[in-house]
Amino acid sequence: MSIRHCKPSGWCEAQELSVDAKSDDGSLPADSFIRKWCKNQEDAAQALGMTLLMSGSVLKQQMADAGFTNITVREFKIPIGGWPADPKLKETGNFQLVAMLEGIGGLTVAFWVNCLGWSVEE
Repeated sequence: MSIRHCKPSGWCEAQELSVDAKSDDGSLPADSFIRKWCKNQEDAAQALGMTLLMSGSVLKQQMADAGFTNITVREFKIPIGGWPADPKLKETGNFQLVAMLEGIGGLTVAFWVNCLGWSVEE
């Protein structure tokens, strides 16, 4: 447990990613491939007794339960792709797209085969 290794007034940083695709304006359809992928990922995680739907409030409570105090939560949006007008979000989105495209096989196949009963071909 991290708190055992912190000196008084020390700090610990935790970063979590919630696997839940959504749009600010509601334009991402519920039946889009990315939303279906997120749902299957969550279903597989729940089959293991876990969740991939992490929020700042949940993480804050977990840190408090572990004994940490003076907890600060900062939440950030991570776009997928280079569509944002903001240059920093555009760059972030491009990196996120590459990370997802490069890692999606590894993030998906074993999880869905072992937890959801899918075949490798599916």
